[in-house]
Amino acid sequence: MLTETEIERLAPKEKLLLIRRVWASFVANPESLPVSEHEKQELERRSREHRVDPTAALSEKVFNQRLKQRLARGK
Repeated sequence: MLTETEIERLAPKEKLLLIRRVWASFVANPESLPVSEHEKQELERRSREHRVDPTAALSEKVFNQRLKQRLARGK
């Protein structure tokens, strides 16, 4: 396990690689991530909201497009 100091000393590319590996481990084992009661309630609230009005939500594709546009504008 890397210490905080060791992580701080990593080059940016090494930090990104570390993040990718950690993220991949979460994707491979999603059940290993703890979900608090508050988070469960929030997910249920959002799910109910979506069932009431599915058009109120953005698809992942549209969300990513809008995010890229905002980032390109510097906002």
